[in-house]
Amino acid sequence: MFSEYTMLKPGPVKEYIGFTEEEVARLCEGSKFTAKDIKDWYDGYNLDGLEIYNSNSVVSALREGVLTSYWTDTDAFEDLLSYIKMNVDGLHDVILKPLANERYVLSSSESFKNDLVNLESKNDYLVALVHLGYLSYNFGDGTLKIPNNEIRIQFVDSIGMVEPSVLARYYTYSNGLLDATLSLDAVAAAEMLGRMFSEFTIKTGYSYEDSFDDFIFSAYMSANDYYDVIHEAPRDG
Repeated sequence: MFSEYTMLKPGPVKEYIGFTEEEVARLCEGSKFTAKDIKDWYDGYNLDGLEIYNSNSVVSALREGVLTSYWTDTDAFEDLLSYIKMNVDGLHDVILKPLANERYVLSSSESFKNDLVNLESKNDYLVALVHLGYLSYNFGDGTLKIPNNEIRIQFVDSIGMVEPSVLARYYTYSNGLLDATLSLDAVAAAEMLGRMFSEFTIKTGYSYEDSFDDFIFSAYMSANDYYDVIHEAPRDG
């Protein structure tokens, strides 16, 4: 018998999750920083219309007298970072949009699994990043953004504008191959298979049927996200 409040559903406790603008304005009195300085670095969390600041970072900046990142990465973010770099379900491409100040609308914000193990879709990963404070959700238009300078530094240092990993590229090709196959586009499917063969194999040993069969099976790896894939039954003899 309890109520759970989150970054997407803060309820009546939203003003206590971090510092409000009024509280920051009072804290800045007599300091070397203006309220705008602190806002650019540590504001950006829109909790049902209320702007909330990262309280730990605000206190650290005022105490140390330096505007910089005081954010501490968590193990949870490190786990999510691996999915971002692999571009799982296009996650890397989506993160680059708010980094470039482009609009991205979160498809749904109603559910959160409350764990970082059973995430199944791009939306799940994005909602998790909101709950961890790495993204901010705008309740007005449903868009995501990088909250402030502090978090932008974390993302740039972690993923920057680099290309996704080799594994991510292979997965993207696999998705393209699956789409071409389901569309009965033999030319596109053959082209994608040729590209994958050229980029990701040693190009030896594929004159043997079994070896090429293994390559084809792995090329359709993304099909496992949508279907129960059953490998061809072994032939007798």
